[in-house]
Amino acid sequence: MKLIVTDEIRQSADLCKKSFDCLYKQEDLCKVTSTMNDNVMFVHCLSGRNCAYKHYLEERVICTCPVRLELFKKYKI
Repeated sequence: MKLIVTDEIRQSADLCKKSFDCLYKQEDLCKVTSTMNDNVMFVHCLSGRNCAYKHYLEERVICTCPVRLELFKKYKI
C-alpha cells in the first residue's frame, strides 16, 4: 500500500535523516502501543536504528515524528 502524507507534514519533520523511509518500508515502522493527547505516541521498535524523533522515558519509547503520527492517524498503522 502506498502511504501518502501532505507536503506540510513532510516539511514539519525537518529532523528526519532517513528520507522518509517509513513511507516506503512499513515493516520498519515502530508499532504504536498507545497515544497521549493525540500528538504523542508510545511505540515499540523492533529495529535498533537511531531516530531524532525517538525519545526514551524510563522503560518506554516516545515517538514525536509528525510523519509517523500522521500515518497512525490516517492509516491506523
